[in-house]
Amino acid sequence: PDSKFFKLPRAIAFDKEGFYFVADESDFKVKKYDPQGRLQGGWGDAGREFKSLKKPSGIAIDGQGFIYITDAGAACVMKFSKDGKFVSKWGKQGTKPDELMGPLGIAVDRSSDIYVADSGNNRIVKYSTGGVAKKVWGKTGMGRGEFVFPAAVAVNSQNEIVVIDRVHVQRFTPEGEVVA
Repeated sequence: PDSKFFKLPRAIAFDKEGFYFVADESDFKVKKYDPQGRLQGGWGDAGREFKSLKKPSGIAIDGQGFIYITDAGAACVMKFSKDGKFVSKWGKQGTKPDELMGPLGIAVDRSSDIYVADSGNNRIVKYSTGGVAKKVWGKTGMGRGEFVFPAAVAVNSQNEIVVIDRVHVQRFTPEGEVVA
């Protein structure tokens, strides 16, 4: 697609059919493109609705096609259908296990568990597809299992959780144990 479609793209994810979705932070939207790069639509205009996006920062798609968006401005995760219909939202500003501070990266593993780089709290939060916090790990620091503003999270082919922060790249088991 032509770059004029984007203002401040932050993340991209692909579904099984080859469509891709871009989280565009300054446009307050998620935009959907077909495999040939043609814009198919978007959703999430800024506003007061519960489904509005303030600062979409990360995007991931599970095996069923649900789309998960981290919103750093609203300190939450939002779940949408592949057609952009709002499904649910979880998280709010704070430091408790079910709260977030500037969530950025997001990834989904083979079991459809969701991992969020909770950047402001220097930790990773593992959620169910229903938004229940299942596991939290990490703390501020530069050692193994510690983070300095984790910004990206991914799942590799071994189903390890890979986290990048300002200091290093670390790999974890789905339960938060350090692999390397």
